[in-house]
Amino acid sequence: MRRTSLTVALIVDLSVPAFGGYIGSYADWRDLSAEQKSGYMMGAYDLGLNTMIENDLYSEANMRGISSCTQQSKLNSGMLVRLVETYYAQNPDSWTLPPSQVLTTGLFAMCKTYINNFRRAKGLDLLK
Repeated sequence: MRRTSLTVALIVDLSVPAFGGYIGSYADWRDLSAEQKSGYMMGAYDLGLNTMIENDLYSEANMRGISSCTQQSKLNSGMLVRLVETYYAQNPDSWTLPPSQVLTTGLFAMCKTYINNFRRAKGLDLLK
C-alpha cells in the first residue's frame, strides 16, 4: 500500500506541468525542477507521436522517422531535456515558444535523415 501511495504521489507531482498549468515559454520552463522537466518532456514526446494525422502521408513519415531515430539513438527523458535546453541556449529568439514546440523543432533537426528515408520510401518531398 505504501508503495502504491508513493507511486501515485510521484505521478501526480510529475504530471503537474502537463496538466496543472501551461508551460508556454522559456521563462515557464526555466522555473520547473529537473523532475518536472523530465516528466514534461516524456508527456510532450508521447503526445507528439500519438497525434499523427490520419491519412496524411507526410505526418506518418515524420512520426515513423522520429520514432525510428529516437529508438536508434536510445533517447531518454534526460536527453530530451538537454535537447530543449540546448535549443533555448543557442536560440534566444525562441524564448517565447513553448518547450513542446522547441522539442518538435529539435527532433525534426536531429532526425532529418530518418524522416527523409521514410518520405523517400513513400515518394514524398524531402526535408531540406
